[in-house]
Amino acid sequence: MEKLKQFFMPLLLMLIISLGISPHSMGQGSATFSAPGVNSWTQPPGVTTFTLKVWGAGGGGGNFAGTDGQGGGGGGAFHKSTLTTSPLALYTWFNVIVGAGGTAGNAGGTSSFGNTQVAAAGGSASNSGNGFGGLGGIQTPAPLGLSGIAVTNSSSASNGGDGGASTNPLQTSFGGGGGGRADDGNNGSDGTNGGTSGSGAPGVGGNAGGGAGGNINAVGGNATSYGGGGGGRGFNGANSGTGGNGRIEISWTCPTITSLTYPSPTVCSYSTTLAATVLPASALGGTYTSAGNSLAGFLNATTGDIATGAPQGTHVISYGWPAAYGCPAASVSFTLTIAPQAVITSLNYAGGPFCSNAGTVSPTLVATGVAGTYSSTAGLSINATTGDINTGTSTPGTYTVTYTVAASGNCLAVTATASVTITALPTIAGFDYPGDNTYCAGEGLKLPTSTVTNPNGNVITYSSTAGLTISATTGEINPATSIAGVYTVTMTIAAGGGCATVTATSVVEILARPTATIAYSSATYCQVTPSLIPFIAQVLEPVSISAVTGGPLTGGIFSATPAGLNITASGVNAGRINLNSAPGIYTVKYLFTGANGCVDSSFTTVTIYARPTSTLTTANMTTCSNINPTIGGLVTATGAWTLTLSNGQTTTGTGNGPWSIVVNTQLPGTTVTYFVSSLVDAHCSGNVGQDLTGSVTVIQRGLTAANIDGAANVYICTGQDANVLVELSGALAAPAPSYTGTFMIDVWNGAAWVPSTPSTLAWSVVFPVASGGNVIVPAGYLPNPSNSVTKQYRVRWGTLLDGNGCSPDPLTGFVYIFVAPNPQITVSAAPVADVCPGTNITFNVAQTGNVVGALFNWVATDAANNVLGQAYNVPFGTNAINTNLSLSCPTTHVNPITFTISPIGPSPYNCGGVPMTRVVNVRDVVAPTWTTAALFINRTVQCNDAVALAAANALFPVASDNCDNDVTNIVKTSGTFVSNGVPCIQSGSYTNTWVVTDDCGNTSLMYTQVITVIDNTAPVLTGTIPAGQTGINNCLSNAPTPPTAATIAAQFTDNCGTVSATLATVTTGTDCGWTVTHTYTVKDNCGNTVAVSPVIVYSGADLTAPTLIVAGSFPAGQTGINNCLANAPTGATEATVAALYSDNCGGAITVVKTTVTTGTDCAWTVTYTYSIKDKCGNEVTPKPTQVFSGADATAPTLIVAGSFPAGQTGINNCLANAPTGATEAAVAALYSDNCGGAITVVKTTVTTGTDCAWTVTYTYSIKDKCG
Repeated sequence: MEKLKQFFMPLLLMLIISLGISPHSMGQGSATFSAPGVNSWTQPPGVTTFTLKVWGAGGGGGNFAGTDGQGGGGGGAFHKSTLTTSPLALYTWFNVIVGAGGTAGNAGGTSSFGNTQVAAAGGSASNSGNGFGGLGGIQTPAPLGLSGIAVTNSSSASNGGDGGASTNPLQTSFGGGGGGRADDGNNGSDGTNGGTSGSGAPGVGGNAGGGAGGNINAVGGNATSYGGGGGGRGFNGANSGTGGNGRIEISWTCPTITSLTYPSPTVCSYSTTLAATVLPASALGGTYTSAGNSLAGFLNATTGDIATGAPQGTHVISYGWPAAYGCPAASVSFTLTIAPQAVITSLNYAGGPFCSNAGTVSPTLVATGVAGTYSSTAGLSINATTGDINTGTSTPGTYTVTYTVAASGNCLAVTATASVTITALPTIAGFDYPGDNTYCAGEGLKLPTSTVTNPNGNVITYSSTAGLTISATTGEINPATSIAGVYTVTMTIAAGGGCATVTATSVVEILARPTATIAYSSATYCQVTPSLIPFIAQVLEPVSISAVTGGPLTGGIFSATPAGLNITASGVNAGRINLNSAPGIYTVKYLFTGANGCVDSSFTTVTIYARPTSTLTTANMTTCSNINPTIGGLVTATGAWTLTLSNGQTTTGTGNGPWSIVVNTQLPGTTVTYFVSSLVDAHCSGNVGQDLTGSVTVIQRGLTAANIDGAANVYICTGQDANVLVELSGALAAPAPSYTGTFMIDVWNGAAWVPSTPSTLAWSVVFPVASGGNVIVPAGYLPNPSNSVTKQYRVRWGTLLDGNGCSPDPLTGFVYIFVAPNPQITVSAAPVADVCPGTNITFNVAQTGNVVGALFNWVATDAANNVLGQAYNVPFGTNAINTNLSLSCPTTHVNPITFTISPIGPSPYNCGGVPMTRVVNVRDVVAPTWTTAALFINRTVQCNDAVALAAANALFPVASDNCDNDVTNIVKTSGTFVSNGVPCIQSGSYTNTWVVTDDCGNTSLMYTQVITVIDNTAPVLTGTIPAGQTGINNCLSNAPTPPTAATIAAQFTDNCGTVSATLATVTTGTDCGWTVTHTYTVKDNCGNTVAVSPVIVYSGADLTAPTLIVAGSFPAGQTGINNCLANAPTGATEATVAALYSDNCGGAITVVKTTVTTGTDCAWTVTYTYSIKDKCGNEVTPKPTQVFSGADATAPTLIVAGSFPAGQTGINNCLANAPTGATEAAVAALYSDNCGGAITVVKTTVTTGTDCAWTVTYTYSIKDKCG
């Protein structure tokens, strides 16, 4: 059967409406298991507490070999417990194991429930040769084998009876009787012993199932009932009897269900998952169903949860279980209504935005479910029912309209929003242009004015009838470009924001302007020219729209721009210009007024030119006789100009700027002064001394001559500098004979002279004498790249300047330079490593320049400059140097040894190349090395392994040397045993060493062998480790004391050393459930630890509930109390009750007080129940209670004493008009009740007499709510 899931239901604050059967007792359920073997019991739904009775099986009679009479088997033990399962750890099925009765010679099986939750031992069988009976089963408290199972009552545990013995002499004995089984509160009775032949009878089985002993020659009797031991056989009997099987009985109180509830009887279809609540909380394991399967797919049959989206409508949900194990079926139900949830699909106002004159605007709503209401942010006039908007009474702006369906029941509130914009209608007021709206054609731009409200920012444009120049965006008018006429200008605010187009107009007039011209006799003049009178060449009268007038213009005003022109503005000499005015181009303006009043102007241009000027800027100078000097200055002029120098030379140019002239050569040693004699530009000429200024004086110097001495040819080797002799004539005495110049270098290519690379040599030198000196040509200008033949160069003049900056004239001569080759060699590299003495040293020597006839010399010297070897005129080649220098060990030279190799060229130049050196060390400074790797012959042996130790000592290493081929003179030093000391004194090591020396006296490093002696064997268990104990009912502080560490160490032996143990104790839990684990670490004196440490565990718990400190001291309740329910006694406090109790293990006593109130003020009972537990949750049973009961027995009283209204006598009136008396409500208002509540007044009326004499009596029955 499928296990039920564990679950936990959260506490909810709910509206409880429970529909179903009323709670009632459902009787007792039970189950009995008697067949041996493994069975299972399913815990019924709603059952959390049940009682177990468990009997172990009886043992079989004895079965010792031979024919002797045998003792009876022992009876089975008994165990009774009450178990409670926690709802958080509900196990819905359990193993039920019924022990099988023992056959002859075999013990009876143990019966158990769950994971040995409750068990009862079986009886044993005796197979001894002395005929003793088997022992009955011995019952001890069972361990708690499953979490979440509490054994609330385990006090009943009984032992089975022992089997009877077969009495001597065995050959004539009867069998002993089987022991009886144990029962609730009683141990089983023992079987009686068998007698002997002639003086006895077979043993009698114990009560409750013991089998009878066998007669002589007869079998023993089987157990007569469950749990009984089998009888022993008589002498020579075939077999002893079989014990009775075990038995398990389970009983419980049938469960009840009081209610099934959900959070609310009405929920919305959009609600979240709904959780069910069943009371009592122990009513677990049932099934949830819906009537007509209406919640199929949504109702969880196990938990009762209803998933989101369950169908709408009314559903009846039931929870319960069927009849089982003698318990009737149980069921409760709940009616749940799932209401529809309102849904809004869309909300909008089509066609927006809306102008403030748009009238009424209605919404478009798509929604299902109940109707809602409309609302908006402030300023919008909206109908809450229809959503219609009145644009005329709304304040312009953007609004959020919300349509809301309010929450109903468990249905959620639903809203939808739409944005609505109301725009204000634009307006234009006061649209006009400045002045009288009449403008002359020559006037400036005109901007209109207006007062505009345009809250929507619509486009504003301007337009006009044809002919008027107007800006469409600003309305600005340009009279200057407009045609004369009358125009209507329209200002337009374009439609937008839901509002239509808005316009306004204004009328303007453009008048024609008058015209005239003026002119002078010429357009251009130089300064200081006679004044001119302007000539008015023509006068044109302007024409207006209304009239045409004519006639010459008179008067007017002259002016000029820019400033600087001297002109008469008005009067007789109006327009006269004074040519002393500043040079410039001027615009002359004549301002006049036409017949229509429009003003206009006429313009002409007059240019006043300045005279040209020149200034010499060249300083006085001294030049060489062969150099023509350049003279220059600055010109200011207009257009093209011509300048004439005082020597008659001319130059031309255009506009302002510099000028220069190369003057003709003059005689050496002469001095000439130059100046500008004339300057004419495109309009004017300059005056000498006034406009033409400055002069230059030129002194001309003489020259020298220079020659390169061709007789002094130069002969050099490649890479050398050359000295060239320079001869001078006519050298200047002052300044000092210093010269700078360049040589041109040519090279002979076998057919002609061509420029060398580089071909120009710049130099600077002060010759020691005026007649000349040497100039050095660096080797870099005279390369001989082939380095095999002589290279020929020619050095000639390039340039030469003396100390005056003059070039000597003439420059003559040249010199030849012959560059002979240098032999160049390469030498192979020297050995990097040291060379052993006696070993040949070789070098390859080769020529790189192919100089015909070249050879080389070499010499070898040590660091003390001792010559160790040498050779001359050695030809080039492989191993051209091959020598051992006659060196051997031991050596006497001083390292290092340097080989110097020098190339030698052929005659006649005998140019020597660059020597090369190679350095070597001839020596043996390297000690022999060990071929045998370090640690290779190290060994590790056990402390008692003499064979392995001897083999390790027989090993030795092998050596090698770089120069000595025979290194067998190895010397060994043997070591002695060195202990590692306390505590592991038997471990240690032997250290053997070797050294070896080569022929040159180099001694090797020491080779070391270490033989390590170890003890890594842990002790071995040879004794017995004591067992621990479980199920101890006691406090943690009373846990058993474990064996000492020395006791445990004594159970082990070690191969080489001593054994010790250390104890580590770990305590977990509290008095409520504790485990003390003692772990022993066992090792020898070398620290070798036993792999599996011995562990002894004790566990137990405090299972004893608190007890009253003083018996009978729990406070009693009270009955017959005359008071309101609100004033009922509060009962003893939790702290007061806790102080009455103490616990065996100490700690706080926890008291939880629960209150159950029934009735009303009119009759009430208050019951206080106290759950009293110690810190381990052991609860006092039954739970103590305090009960108080009473009722309100006090009638209402007047609020104000004597305030009840009085009657009246002597009334002069008809009976029909008699006073009606105080109303019931008025009387009720005069009274109050001690327990509150409504005052009930019943008014009765008794009338006697007639109009002539009458009495009316009003009687009031006044009661409180309790009557």
